[in-house]
Amino acid sequence: MTKKRRHIRLSWKREILTKQLMKCASCGRTITLDAYTLRSWKKILGHYPDKSVPSKAYFHHVKPHAAGGETNPSNLVAICGLCHRKRHHGYAVYQKRRNENADTKTLL
Repeated sequence: MTKKRRHIRLSWKREILTKQLMKCASCGRTITLDAYTLRSWKKILGHYPDKSVPSKAYFHHVKPHAAGGETNPSNLVAICGLCHRKRHHGYAVYQKRRNENADTKTLL
């Protein structure tokens, strides 16, 4: 059985990134739609770069799709590749971010 991908509109991606000031909702790394993945940077440099190097943005459901979460901007956060990987391996938990610039749910 193949997993069905949920389409996230480009306009929604831009809206989410703008709301989050182009920062990962979890660690604060700069993220963009067209940056190299962190895995690619590791291959180039031999190690993961520091947080000043932009990473590709990944979009993650706050409330999982399997639990009835919808694919819309109010239920999505933008995170970097490392935080996305951590989330899918069960290391991250959601916590409300206390940031006057971006009122989003974040990952720890």
